[in-house]
Amino acid sequence: METYKIVEPNEDIKLAEIEITGGTSFITIREIEKSIKDNKAIEVNLKANRDKDAAIEKNLEVNQPDLLAKVKEMPKELRAAVTLYELSTEKVARFNKKIEQVAEAIKKDEERLAEINKQLNINVESK
Repeated sequence: METYKIVEPNEDIKLAEIEITGGTSFITIREIEKSIKDNKAIEVNLKANRDKDAAIEKNLEVNQPDLLAKVKEMPKELRAAVTLYELSTEKVARFNKKIEQVAEAIKKDEERLAEINKQLNINVESK
């Protein structure tokens, strides 16, 4: 478990420099808050893109199943439908993976902030 100690106090506790585990790393609560805020924005963007592509994918599955079944014939309109379907399927999977990674980063930062609060007997919440 990491330990935390304030090594450079600041009137604004969120700007105080905090030593992490034996002086190998330093961080401020503002940096953690910024990381959480940035990752939450990335997560929202990723989910919006994923949902857009999932809607394209679903639309093709529901509204053009015959076109998808005839991929080997590949006239121009069929090729376009197949291309959209394939790209959307791939992108949805990539977005889901990235969303999981970002959510894990947010969770880790929030846990770190909670542990800092506990060890330093302060009460700072992420915005």
